[in-house]
Amino acid sequence: MNIPLPDFNSISQICDWIELYILCDSTRLSKSKLNNLLNSYGVYGTDVLITDVMAELSRREFMMGEGSAFRIDNRGVIRRNGYIWEDIPEYVMCLIFSLQGVKKIKGDDDGTKLFERIGKDVIASYLDGKAIVLGFPNDTGLNQQLIDFSIASNEIKSKDRNPANTDKDKGVDIIGWKSHSDKRNNQIVLLIQAAAGYHWNLKKAISKNAWRDFILWSAPFNIGIIIVSTLDEIKFEKARDDYDNVFDRIRIFIALYKKNHTIDNELRQLVREWCVKELN
Repeated sequence: MNIPLPDFNSISQICDWIELYILCDSTRLSKSKLNNLLNSYGVYGTDVLITDVMAELSRREFMMGEGSAFRIDNRGVIRRNGYIWEDIPEYVMCLIFSLQGVKKIKGDDDGTKLFERIGKDVIASYLDGKAIVLGFPNDTGLNQQLIDFSIASNEIKSKDRNPANTDKDKGVDIIGWKSHSDKRNNQIVLLIQAAAGYHWNLKKAISKNAWRDFILWSAPFNIGIIIVSTLDEIKFEKARDDYDNVFDRIRIFIALYKKNHTIDNELRQLVREWCVKELN
């Protein structure tokens, strides 16, 4: 695994790195080995830090539920039997993004469009409904995408306002909805931003007024965000101040790997290939 630990004083980053390490490099990381690793980077007096790290990993294990990718014992962190990273590459992609951010290299795939497609599957799974990705690289412009959405969802496209030709998505990357399967509207609709980078909290807000004008919504829509990090309680609370629905990495894991969820195998293979490139 060729991804270093970027911040030796961040409990969240240390936990992310440990998760990636036990999924991709080793099935176990003991507390003593973690202590030696931190010492090698000049971090000493680590007893309290390691205790806090184990507490955070225990919190994550608890939230993941019985199918968690790892477990905690008295000696350290252990990958659960049967897990290999290739079986959960979407989660591994999130870990990689959380540790190194989005690398913008001209002519190279930075993975953000793959993450939007992952996000679409997460939202559809969560709702047990449908979802679409908006904007580039769709072959049609935003207005036609909204027409297609209105037909699929039985919502009514406004005739009074269309997106400008320069509008890419007006802040929305994914639309998800849960219909009643009766060819009528009046349903749950989520407008979602997808944030693969560090600074998800700095994303430009969804233009609610524009979206209220584009579609004659039969019920109020909810605003949400899907991010690659696992939020601590304070950051989660702050995120809820700005968004109706917050999907962090824990919720991505739960939505994608629940029983009877159908995986997009073509997308999964593309994500595996991206992860291999980043890990080596």
